Amino acid sequence: MTALALLSILLLSPQDKVSFDEKVLATIPEGTLARDVTFFKDGRLVAYRAISGGKMHVQINALRHPDYPSIADGLRWTADGRIAYRASNGSQWMVVVGGTPGPAMQSVGWPVFSADGKKFAYEGSRGIGAAGDITAATVYVNGAKEGDFAACGQPAWSGDGSATNRSPLREDSARLRPSVRSLITP
Repeated sequence: MTALALLSILLLSPQDKVSFDEKVLATIPEGTLARDVTFFKDGRLVAYRAISGGKMHVQINALRHPDYPSIADGLRWTADGRIAYRASNGSQWMVVVGGTPGPAMQSVGWPVFSADGKKFAYEGSRGIGAAGDITAATVYVNGAKEGDFAACGQPAWSGDGSATNRSPLREDSARLRPSVRSLITP
């Protein structure tokens, strides 16, 4: 069996004693395609999107996340070492952070993380979007629903990471217009 080994040369800060030792972090089995290979900033973790047998999963070193019919391109590390991605159960999408899937929606945006990586926010859509539907979009913070809107943009964190802002859009005379920005404090 041939396999591809993902190696890392550990480069640590001076107080951690720099090491140039090679270390096998993961082995990609034969017949598996590895996409979006990404290393955590300290070089001790590698993650990739694995495609095999018509299913996909994310692999972090030896830890295998659950299979999904589809996982969107792109994996992102949080500042505290968790991996985030968007996955589909076949009919709906969810944001997965640290292996924990959030609520399933028709579509979801990329999660935005606080500076310390401990909190995240994203938008989701039920996909209804009828002219009078003012609840088609939802903002989630740490996987919990924060509110429904006709539409909303990607959330952003305040500098100190204590709150997110979003620009909800409200129905007004058959046109959508931005309303006043509001704060969510998780």
